Amino acid sequence: MNNRCLDELISSLQDNDLEVRKSAAISLGKLGMKEAIDPLLNLLNDSDLSVKRSAAYALSELGDPGSFDLLKEDLNYGSEDIQKNALEALSKIKDPRVVDLFLERMTYLENTNHRDHNLSIRDFNQALEIIGTSAINPLICALNSDNPKIRKNAARVLRNIRITDRMPSAEYGSIHHCQSKTIDFSRDLILRVNNGTDFQSKTHAI
Repeated sequence: MNNRCLDELISSLQDNDLEVRKSAAISLGKLGMKEAIDPLLNLLNDSDLSVKRSAAYALSELGDPGSFDLLKEDLNYGSEDIQKNALEALSKIKDPRVVDLFLERMTYLENTNHRDHNLSIRDFNQALEIIGTSAINPLICALNSDNPKIRKNAARVLRNIRITDRMPSAEYGSIHHCQSKTIDFSRDLILRVNNGTDFQSKTHAI
């Protein structure tokens, strides 16, 4: 896309017509225009909630975590369609808070026996698998949780994510200095949880 078209789309985010603002935001997200991240972040302050959501979804397409708070609120309190859209959008954001949020929601569903909820544990499992290897570090951190159900769910998701022997240090931050040890350790923990063994104390050795 040439600069003129991009500038026109970004300018449309300030249009008086809310439908124009929404369409411009969605288009910028689908086109992968990272130059639009700052204007889209500003659009999160729009007076219309539907415009805010369009900006949030666009930011998620761009992998920007700036829409996390709005999407979290939609996930927790929105209607069925809004919750499903928020789940999909959050799964595109490479942010450890997303993994923590999904694990918390899975635990809540277990505690309430899945009654009267629009999303299932399976939905969150699938979303975490979509996040893929970007979720490994926060999932391993979740193995240290005081809540046994969070530990169990983290281990189960790790089992379903393909853990490779080489993980890019830029993406996994604090664990890159002990990659092989951490990967082997997580595999061991997954086996232990599947056998019903409590592993909380062992995780502190990482």
